[in-house]
Amino acid sequence: MLHRRAGKVTVHRLDPAPHLGRRSYISPDAYRPDGRSHLDHTTDTVLALIRATRPAGPR
Repeated sequence: MLHRRAGKVTVHRLDPAPHLGRRSYISPDAYRPDGRSHLDHTTDTVLALIRATRPAGPR
């Protein structure tokens, strides 16, 4: 997963999940060593990036 901020690109690895296949990073049926699904881990990562880049305060 790529994240761009202030002209810089950061790569966020979603290992051990591959990009494609039944064990991909969006699979709800493949699990990480910590017991969470790859889909849960991907969702948590995306939400953290969105929250980190959102301006503070009400919209």
